[in-house]
Amino acid sequence: MRKYLAVLAIVMCTLWIAMPAAADTQLITNGGFETGDFSGWTLTGNTANPGVNYFVDAFDANSGAYGAGLGAIDSPLTLSQSFATSVATGNLLTISFAVALNYDGVPVPDPGTTGLISSFVVTLNGDTLLTLDNTSVAGAYEVFTYTLGAPDGPYTLSFTSQNDLDFWSLDDVSVTAPEPQSLLLLASGMSGLVFVRRRRA
Repeated sequence: MRKYLAVLAIVMCTLWIAMPAAADTQLITNGGFETGDFSGWTLTGNTANPGVNYFVDAFDANSGAYGAGLGAIDSPLTLSQSFATSVATGNLLTISFAVALNYDGVPVPDPGTTGLISSFVVTLNGDTLLTLDNTSVAGAYEVFTYTLGAPDGPYTLSFTSQNDLDFWSLDDVSVTAPEPQSLLLLASGMSGLVFVRRRRA
């Protein structure tokens, strides 16, 4: 019996080490806007003038071929996507995205004196992750990453923006959850050993 348990322990350890770590599951659709449009996303709020006040193009790309330009005027536009996940309570959910504030060489306005607004707010299920204004990330992309302990979804990730002078750029939106290593191979090995043990018995 002791010999059997020793062999079982060795096989279990060997199988566990041999199994590759499972890749994280990507929960966002079209997070890089590589379809060339807003497929997978929902647009609400100030949706006037599509293609002018909000669009997907090559200029706004941080990586890949495309990124999103968000320049709603006078009132905010919200870009959102809902997703489900089987992340257990206390496990990690990683959210990342790249944001830039573009003024095309025009001086950044002071909302207090000009009345012009540049705001960018990121929320997850209504809880604020990030708030940017006209002094933030001007001229170059900055990547923001958040790692959260989260129970099961569903979730809604939202980007609410207004830019009365120019545009916010958004790209590389990602939400990932870890997949546990599969125990199927391990279970198969254990059941095989049990079968061998029973035959020998």
